[in-house]
Amino acid sequence: MLEDAQDQLAIEYQGRRLAYTRYQEQSRQAAVVPSKQLDAAVEIVKAKPPTKPADQHPWRNYGTPLSNKPPIKRRASPRGHFNFGQQGDISTLG
Repeated sequence: MLEDAQDQLAIEYQGRRLAYTRYQEQSRQAAVVPSKQLDAAVEIVKAKPPTKPADQHPWRNYGTPLSNKPPIKRRASPRGHFNFGQQGDISTLG
């Protein structure tokens, strides 16, 4: 990766420039708070109202099926868990 004086980025591989797309700017990192001011900083954060997820956010749809297909019904093994006790099972060899 190369960066020029105007903060323009370029990506080179084996001497060739590669095309790229910048998807998202990096978010600003939180400020460092000295330990003596930590309690006051926590109180400021607690005073802010909590944000709610959008109406279409997956958290609002928790527990609802993702599709209209009925759930797959699995039938229980007649002889217990998995294949234990069936012919050819190593636990039945004597």
